[in-house]
Amino acid sequence: MIGALPLFKGQYSPAQLDLARRHLREQLHHIGADGTLVEDFVEKMLEQNLADVENQHRLEDWTETVATFSDQRGDVIRSEFLSPAFKLKTGGAHFTLNPLYHVPMPKGDYVILNQTWDIVGGDGTKSVPLTQMYDHHWLIGGHGAYPLEMCEGDYFWGGGAEYRKLDYSMPDGYGIARVSAKGNCGANLHFINTEDLAVQWKGFNDPDGNHGAALKLACECGYEPGRALGLCEHWGDGSFLCCFTGSRAKVNTRSNHTKRSYRLKATFEYTRDFGNVKQVQVSLLDVGGNSRIEHHQMLDEMAEWTWTQT
Repeated sequence: MIGALPLFKGQYSPAQLDLARRHLREQLHHIGADGTLVEDFVEKMLEQNLADVENQHRLEDWTETVATFSDQRGDVIRSEFLSPAFKLKTGGAHFTLNPLYHVPMPKGDYVILNQTWDIVGGDGTKSVPLTQMYDHHWLIGGHGAYPLEMCEGDYFWGGGAEYRKLDYSMPDGYGIARVSAKGNCGANLHFINTEDLAVQWKGFNDPDGNHGAALKLACECGYEPGRALGLCEHWGDGSFLCCFTGSRAKVNTRSNHTKRSYRLKATFEYTRDFGNVKQVQVSLLDVGGNSRIEHHQMLDEMAEWTWTQT
């Protein structure tokens, strides 16, 4: 058993850890890794993920605020879920695995009439700008090895950074029905701090003084010297190997170990009355292609989505 795992024997079952390994293995195969390299990387990445103790939250660590009211939609319940703090150094990153990281949801039988998701600061109120923290993606779905699975067969939500300001409002009379929901779903969250980024170094991917280029490298997992030792090599440029948990984009002041806090906030408006609401089908459409290399850059567009509702 690798060093960090015994710390979590009481929190994660062997089955959960095996599913987490499958998650990582699939991601590595997806970017073209094969052979013994895959298993070596899987163990190293799982160890790094579990070693980031501050960001290993339990469901009971979240807070829920509930209110009820009536409007043209009828009797409505509003539940706001606020995560514990994710803590990242400048340039730092954290990547959660569905089998190990769960987010709370309303329980039982209900119809979601509206929902909003946001990344807020440590105080739990003000939205965090992308210039401070880039949410590469957040996917709320199943508890298994594959981050695009449905949660309990009836719920999946998420996308990239652009989803922060997307309008999720349902037309009156429509909603997403859930039956016998157990009260939590798995989450693949990928957060990258984008502060104090260095804009110049010698060698591969040098931004040459351009802050925009440095920002793109940080956000899209570009190779940077020293970013993720033992994982991020030139061949992994543009893949999650360069921005996994424990990585740190090149920053001006690496000696600064201060961490900034971020929280995930989810607000659901829902009803227990199925009588006057029609089911809405939500589709996430892949507008990218498979992983490939262009101009020596790894492009992985399998999880680039648009959002539609019918």
